[in-house]
Amino acid sequence: MHPFVSPIPLKRRPFDMVLLGFFGINLLLVTYVISLEQMSSRRLLPMPPRPGPRSFCCHHPLVGEDVRSLAVGAAAWYRATIWLDVLVFGPYYATALYAFGRGRDWIRIPSVIWASIMYHQCVHHPLR
Repeated sequence: MHPFVSPIPLKRRPFDMVLLGFFGINLLLVTYVISLEQMSSRRLLPMPPRPGPRSFCCHHPLVGEDVRSLAVGAAAWYRATIWLDVLVFGPYYATALYAFGRGRDWIRIPSVIWASIMYHQCVHHPLR
């Protein structure tokens, strides 16, 4: 975007509002609660992070013991996905929240890279 062109208001970008919700949920819940809990259950971290993602995941009906048991006997691609989620996707989600909220164009290329990695990790690679 050129400096003299003002961005389109967020109210006129409904798809961006959906993306903001998706990125917000992934940043706050998936990346820094569920993935950190998975890392601590694999003993990749010395102790569970506080204030208690472990307690949230143990009592959440969609996460619970099924996902934890997947992490304990996890394949290498699943462990790599957890690390990628925490180290790469978390900062991307925070940056994307800012960029999509403000209508910035510079987020386009990072978003294509993010989508490519997500496709590879979540769709293509587990099918191999």
